[in-house]
Amino acid sequence: MLQQDAVGSRGIERVRARVSLLLLLGVSLGSTGLIISMTVTALVAESIMGDPIWSGVPVAALVLGTAVGTSLLSVAMTRWGRRRGLILFYAIAAAGGLVACAATVVASLPFLISSVFVVGVGNSANALTRYVAADLSTLERRAAAVGWIVWSGTVGAMVGPNLLAPSDRVGVALGLPQLAGAYVVSALVFASAAVLYLVFLRPDPSVLSVYTESETVASGVVTRKRIGLFRPPHVQMSIVALVFGHAVMVLIMTMTPLHLRSAGHGLDVIGLVASSHIVGMFLLAPLTGYLVDRLGALPIIFAGQAVLLLSALGGIAVPASRPIWTGAILFALGLGWNLGFVAGSANLTRDVALGDRDWLQGRADSIVWVSAAVASLASSVLFSTVGFVGLGAIGAAVILVSSSTIAVRRWILSQPAS
Repeated sequence: MLQQDAVGSRGIERVRARVSLLLLLGVSLGSTGLIISMTVTALVAESIMGDPIWSGVPVAALVLGTAVGTSLLSVAMTRWGRRRGLILFYAIAAAGGLVACAATVVASLPFLISSVFVVGVGNSANALTRYVAADLSTLERRAAAVGWIVWSGTVGAMVGPNLLAPSDRVGVALGLPQLAGAYVVSALVFASAAVLYLVFLRPDPSVLSVYTESETVASGVVTRKRIGLFRPPHVQMSIVALVFGHAVMVLIMTMTPLHLRSAGHGLDVIGLVASSHIVGMFLLAPLTGYLVDRLGALPIIFAGQAVLLLSALGGIAVPASRPIWTGAILFALGLGWNLGFVAGSANLTRDVALGDRDWLQGRADSIVWVSAAVASLASSVLFSTVGFVGLGAIGAAVILVSSSTIAVRRWILSQPAS
């Protein structure tokens, strides 16, 4: 931790506030770059192959890249510091965007898949920043810090899609093929996040971290067999909430546009429904963090599971001909994810030694993003076989399993130590 006699307690708090704001700005930029890349990638894949069935493959590669990147970034931050790790991986994302532009120019799907995988690796800087921000707050305020970083995804969701058309026009004016310019803009935005941290993110956030007394005592000891870090019940409950909540959200959300299009709805309706989902995912995250800090993580995790179950059952009951109700279901789906994601993430920041924290959080996020990739690939297959009603039923079953698992681990946690 930063020495108080060097800066003073008030000075330390000002530095922490400044660094927290920089992290918020960095993730806002990074999420904008990600949304641009994810949105344009499906369109580029379809234009290269002439068949929409290929559009999901590069997107899944981007998600898998994030799963790999979170583990790699956790190692980088442990060895070289959090500042250097975040700068490096935003630079990797920028390089991936430029390579994706080249793949669009030569119209090569394998080249595109490999390049957006690199973008996904760099996107792990967005994914793990919430833990970095949480460590800058006291235990009683960590969830609020996570909530604000999650909220910054709203910036990317609002700004990213609106940059697609202008960036495409600029790219065409520069002689690039259609859609290639979007990757250039995405690369510039990722590079801006790297430059922001390179110039202004000082000192390294690691030296500003706040620890409880038990965490301070444990910080000098690194667990030799780190697989044991997954054994504490509160860690297992958090990972179950993160993994299954993310998987169910992706499973249902991915196929909703096709579900609505099958009922004859146009892009205007589909866009409004998608917007309701984004609002549910990100906009209320600071409030979720406040509730977690006041009520504890477990009640909010169970609330998120209940909302996800309600949305999955709504997918069974509501036909595609009712877009307003479908929008309400997608809002609930996003809100349920929000509750579980913020609460589960905050729960992974406590009672873990400094030497182990980055490792555990990186591996947990890798599991989350792998589950998202599997759910994304499985959703199209399941939608074509069992339909949207079947997707809702499967999602409800998964949530019931995860809720039961969390309840069992909570019971174990409540038992007195033997």
